[in-house]
Amino acid sequence: MISDGVATEAGTITAPIDRFSAWKKINVGDAIIENRPLDTMMYGLFNKFE
Repeated sequence: MISDGVATEAGTITAPIDRFSAWKKINVGDAIIENRPLDTMMYGLFNKFE
């Protein structure tokens, strides 16, 4: 995961930077969230299962 506070993208540790992409939804059924990329990625990637 890389972020400059405005743009946020995720990829694997061995992937080149052009293979990273934005995380646009928290859950599959959710609408695309455009204005909160860091929050969307944090909750989408690091969501705890209860």
